[in-house]
Amino acid sequence: MEPYLAEKWEDMPLKKLRNVISIKHKEGVNTYSVAFYIRTLYQAWNKAVKDSKPFKNPYTRENFTDDDKEYILRSIKILYPNIEKPKIDNGRSDIIVETRNNFYDDKSISYTFNYKLNFEKRPILIHLLTFSIPLSFNTDVEPAYIQRYIFENITYLIKNKKLFGKSMPLKIIPGFKEYIGKYIILFKDNYDEYKVFFDKIKNAL
Repeated sequence: MEPYLAEKWEDMPLKKLRNVISIKHKEGVNTYSVAFYIRTLYQAWNKAVKDSKPFKNPYTRENFTDDDKEYILRSIKILYPNIEKPKIDNGRSDIIVETRNNFYDDKSISYTFNYKLNFEKRPILIHLLTFSIPLSFNTDVEPAYIQRYIFENITYLIKNKKLFGKSMPLKIIPGFKEYIGKYIILFKDNYDEYKVFFDKIKNAL
């Protein structure tokens, strides 16, 4: 059964079956392949990015790898050549927001904000801010500070053009001017610093 459509493979029309892809994963020394209808798989990826959530394989509950995502993008482009890699709706065409799931050493989600300046018909990206938020800490996280809340709040600020204002000149939210041009990396043992950062985001809503 296709996990997103909840449709049995034998009941699926030929038109859909032609757009099914197979993604491999390892379990111990064994390698397995699982099938997906490419359109709904891409939609699930897009929704995960928009919601600032990890994009998980519904069969294994593990995160899709960067190689998996590249394969998904190549596959969906066969159907829709102009489609792009999912990204957060930033509410402003001149501010480019990139999110990245880092699932190696310290698992975290990072956000990078670049200002797009068009110069002689060529876009120039000017780095504004990058920050990285860990998915766990070396201490218990208080209920009011769980990471899901800060991810939701960041998405809200972006979509409603509150993080940098609605137009030029940039109107930085209170407490964030000191971060401009910097890379803010919060680690597992920086819980108190995370709470300060969390409160600044919350107070800007």
